[in-house]
Amino acid sequence: MTRLLIHRYRPYNKELTRKHLAPPPLRSTLYIPEHQVLLSGVFYPIESMPELIQPIAKILPLSFVSTAMRERANNGASLLSIAPSLFGIALWFVIAFILATRLFVWKEVAN
Repeated sequence: MTRLLIHRYRPYNKELTRKHLAPPPLRSTLYIPEHQVLLSGVFYPIESMPELIQPIAKILPLSFVSTAMRERANNGASLLSIAPSLFGIALWFVIAFILATRLFVWKEVAN
């Protein structure tokens, strides 16, 4: 399903992410990394993965989002009960923001 969505919007993404139109971070954020989709518990539970992979899968940003959405939709969980997932999402946001502001540099692109 993810690949179908990516291929469907690829012409739009190519137009938007040409070198002179978009910086590299924008180009990479238009695609969802497939390893995250496979390891985040979207398609099958993290508990059914090998024990070596489970700690890695539990800290992925998409796993926090999918866990919170699943608890909210299936069990009617309150925002207070999904607070750990919301904290994880906020933490990933802060880390990504700090890295982006430190590492991103505008460069002139030759015509």
